[in-house]
Amino acid sequence: MTQWIQNLIPARLIDALGWTLIHSLWQGAVLAIVLVVALILLRKNSSRLRYFVATSALFTLALVATITFVSLYQAGAPVVDKAIPAKMVQAQLPLVQQVSVASGKNLTFFSNYFNQHLPLIVTAWLLGVLVLMLRFLGGFAYLQRLRHHQTKAVSNDWQVKVLEIADNLKIKKVVRLLESGMAKTPMVIGHLKPMILLPLGTIGGLSAQQVESILAHEIAHITRNDYLVNILQSVFEIVLFFNPAMWWISARVREERENCCDDIALQLTNDRLTLVKTLATLEEMRIGAPQNAVAFAGKKGGLVGRIQRIINSPRTNATFSEGFVAALLMVGFLSLASFYVRTEPTIAKVQATQSHSVTGTTTLQAAVAKLPLPTPKPTNDTIRFGKFMIVTLPGKKVVVYKNGKKLQPEDYDKYTKDFAINDQKIRIGEQGKSPIIIAVDPTERKPNYSYDYDLPTPPSPPTPPSSVHIDHGNSNRWFRQNQNGKDVSIHYGDHWEVTKLVVNGKTVAPKDYPKYQKDIAAGKRNFEKNREEQRRRRTEQRRHHRGLNEHKRELRKHRREHRRELRRQAEQHRRTAEQHRRVASQHRNVLKKVIEEMKKDKIIPADTRNYTLKMKKGEIVINGKKLNKTQYKKYRQFVLEVGGVDIDKKGSSWNWVSTHNED
Repeated sequence: MTQWIQNLIPARLIDALGWTLIHSLWQGAVLAIVLVVALILLRKNSSRLRYFVATSALFTLALVATITFVSLYQAGAPVVDKAIPAKMVQAQLPLVQQVSVASGKNLTFFSNYFNQHLPLIVTAWLLGVLVLMLRFLGGFAYLQRLRHHQTKAVSNDWQVKVLEIADNLKIKKVVRLLESGMAKTPMVIGHLKPMILLPLGTIGGLSAQQVESILAHEIAHITRNDYLVNILQSVFEIVLFFNPAMWWISARVREERENCCDDIALQLTNDRLTLVKTLATLEEMRIGAPQNAVAFAGKKGGLVGRIQRIINSPRTNATFSEGFVAALLMVGFLSLASFYVRTEPTIAKVQATQSHSVTGTTTLQAAVAKLPLPTPKPTNDTIRFGKFMIVTLPGKKVVVYKNGKKLQPEDYDKYTKDFAINDQKIRIGEQGKSPIIIAVDPTERKPNYSYDYDLPTPPSPPTPPSSVHIDHGNSNRWFRQNQNGKDVSIHYGDHWEVTKLVVNGKTVAPKDYPKYQKDIAAGKRNFEKNREEQRRRRTEQRRHHRGLNEHKRELRKHRREHRRELRRQAEQHRRTAEQHRRVASQHRNVLKKVIEEMKKDKIIPADTRNYTLKMKKGEIVINGKKLNKTQYKKYRQFVLEVGGVDIDKKGSSWNWVSTHNED
């Protein structure tokens, strides 16, 4: 059965691959035990640290397996094949050494057994990888179908909310939000062009706060690049599908990934109860999500743990101790990986490594030099997507930046695939591919009614430091001054020794420096004073920038509170109007029944359509005629029976006028 694999793949490759699969079992067990201990020690730390540790263990296992395969393949054959037979050793070694040789018989037996069945092991592994790879590719095909079939664009308000959350998380990509008739749970698809899919009816069936928490969670996956990590993780699971330790470590990675996104969503919404309710609601409606997507509900068994963790208020801010522990664990995982390298590097390898390091450093410096300059964020409404930033100014004026550089209006036509602007609307995305449409004037989205309530005053920005002139010419230790009619220029070395002295444009020889000792000393004092002043000003500017960032966070918080209050009062007004409508409808029904009863009693003509009815305590007047006591008593009881209102009570006065044109 395994003859075809031996004819297809060289024996050297089969041996290296088979022994790598066998060794990966105990290697994974060791890493899983280390991870168990680490997670127990870090159970009270942030989810971000635990996710880093679990991911490091996953990648370390893949790295160790790769190193093992390369080492075995370069060796050409397992070491056990070159061992001396135990009988020959026993004849030449003392009794004490024969004990270890006897114990080596078992190792030789197992080695021979596995060597004999390596083709079968590799064949079974290849079949498993093939099946799982087909499943993996099928998942990708299904994701592409989800992107383009049975999808519906959401309202502009929710598109703007997505842009708002993405801006808070400093995401420069355009994040699209669609409703899908095929998706069973909220999920993120794609990395370069991420898309959030919500099950059809999610926005209408959940509250605004619940939908906002879902969006915050999904956008957190985007800012953490979880889609790419999830793909690599799926590849590792396919290659090591037979390894129980791999599946356990991978499950911990997925669990901590969802915990990290829950923490980010809590930081953005600050509403634990809503997030818990949303998790429970989506778990009831969830059937399953593709493995290649990053879904909101996560794995089915982790719901209770996530809810308990959210309620127990875990600490989410990383500390120095957490960073130190993470660094130690990372070093430990890398040490385990390097332990399996069997050969020492030669001088050529060292030189190649150094050359690669220098090249990598140069490439990194070049990449850093090509990074775009930070774009100043205006105080007006700002929309960021990709390389672009659109700022809406008062008076329906729109300004567009690309990579921090302002674009002229005549250049907008060059980027029609990215955006389009007119007097009323801004289109983000290519026409015909579900673009995002936003009104230019934000006031168009405001409600047409006003409220009278107290809101907290927006925080004031910090006062900027006083401007100061920093003499960057002194950065090379040159000092210039004019004293007593002399123009003196002094250059100082690293140890404050005078390396050059120029007086009135003439260079002074070093032997004449003592003549200008006072000028040299004064220059040094003034230079130090200026440098200290520059350092102090830079510190003030950094403090001011931190204050501005804090002010921006306070403003965003204030806007969220403002919008929340607007939604609350709008809901309250709606409920009040609904209550008034029900009361008015009830009154009309009661009055109609009263009129019909009066027509039966012939108090008013049966064919009349014009009448005026007034009811209050002690009297009922119909068309100017007051009912007698007997009639009043009857109709008071009638109104009480059909409407549940006693007109003798204070505040129960009713007036009804009905006028119709007579034919």
